[in-house]
Amino acid sequence: MALSEEHIQSNKKRFLSLISSEEREGLGSIVDWLEQSTDFFKAPASTKYHGAYYGGLCEHSLNVNNLFNEECEYQNLSVPSQSRKLCALLHDICKANLYVVGPRGGFTHKDENPLGHGEKSLSILQDHMKLSQQEKHLIRWHMGPFAAGERYVYDAACAKYPEIVFFFCADYRASWMDGVRRTWRE
Repeated sequence: MALSEEHIQSNKKRFLSLISSEEREGLGSIVDWLEQSTDFFKAPASTKYHGAYYGGLCEHSLNVNNLFNEECEYQNLSVPSQSRKLCALLHDICKANLYVVGPRGGFTHKDENPLGHGEKSLSILQDHMKLSQQEKHLIRWHMGPFAAGERYVYDAACAKYPEIVFFFCADYRASWMDGVRRTWRE
């Protein structure tokens, strides 16, 4: 079930308001790219799981932003406010221009640059701006053990940046919320 055009535009406006409130060199080019060269605001977040509807990607990103902020405040995590926002809103940037409608009407992949989920988001972001080591790790490992590859590397990253576990949990919680079409409301 797709979101209404009004809902999609409302989410886009909220996303742009949040991201535009931050100042970082290169951030403007990411926003321009998202608006002018991608389907980010209308794209699904997945083919059949969370946010598998038009507008799901932006909505999921907003939900992760709210949940990760909640976790950081509750757990008193040392993640700067700007990092929280940028990581949460842009962690799935690799899904822009990724999905197409397949022959049976559902979404399917059209991945012309298969780098891996977290790695691809990092690659796109680093083409535009510098990221801190903490930001790189949060984005790279946001899928937690599900996309870890080598488990000992994931464990080592979590030992160095324990915030990864909370970021993964925020993404996972938002995914389950999106899967049943509930959205976070402030």
